[in-house]
Amino acid sequence: MSIALILRRYIRHQILVAQAVQQAKLQAAGIISGLLNSYKVTVNIDPAMRYLDRTGKQVRYASAVALTRTAKRLEKLAEEEVGRVFHKPTRFVQRGFYTRPANVSNLEAVVGIKDRQAKVLLPHIVGGRRDRKPFEEKLASDSSKAAGYWVPGEGIRLNASGNLTKGQIVQIAAGLKRTGKYADVFVGVPLGHPGAPYGIWGRKTKGRGRKAVSGIVPLLIRISAPTYRKRFDFEGIAKKNAQRIFNEEFDRAFRQAMAGAR
Repeated sequence: MSIALILRRYIRHQILVAQAVQQAKLQAAGIISGLLNSYKVTVNIDPAMRYLDRTGKQVRYASAVALTRTAKRLEKLAEEEVGRVFHKPTRFVQRGFYTRPANVSNLEAVVGIKDRQAKVLLPHIVGGRRDRKPFEEKLASDSSKAAGYWVPGEGIRLNASGNLTKGQIVQIAAGLKRTGKYADVFVGVPLGHPGAPYGIWGRKTKGRGRKAVSGIVPLLIRISAPTYRKRFDFEGIAKKNAQRIFNEEFDRAFRQAMAGAR
């Protein structure tokens, strides 16, 4: 998914025209001759026209540069907003944006969300129910009983970002495939525990030897499809900052373009 930030603008057209007129005045050749009590004044505007032509090209080039720089800065602001809105976001989510640069033929820069990260971010942008996470899809493909939405149980140790690790997911998925006396993971409500939640349970042994005690612990607990409120204003970041940033970047890009064109 991508949200185009179309920031087309020819900046300071009146100023450039005024500069061109001033250039023409400086280059003007006033030829005054007496002819039947009239005056004839001629002005050489060729330098002014050349200036306007050169300036127009630099305006377009500077606009493309400024748009691209603006988009990159908006991308950075989006990353910072993810860090502010979400609790311990992963690097994968925080770096989930991209920029498509503008050029002189297409004065349009795009800031978008990468496809994989969009599955995570979109529910927080537009609100509503989220899609199943990759690990939930994986579990559902291994066992029809494991279809649904899941949150970690007390038998899971989460990583620094508060998520399951890839190794844990692989281990649970493998456990779901084992049956009989080798089964150490099962799905459902444990027998003799009618108040326990529907979940993916694992067998756990505490202690060693004669003091060993076997039990079960919830690895994942099934929940209803989560719904999210809007809390990540992706488009608002652009509306709030795009014009200010573009003005700054155009001024800088135009000065650099004109300096290089001399």
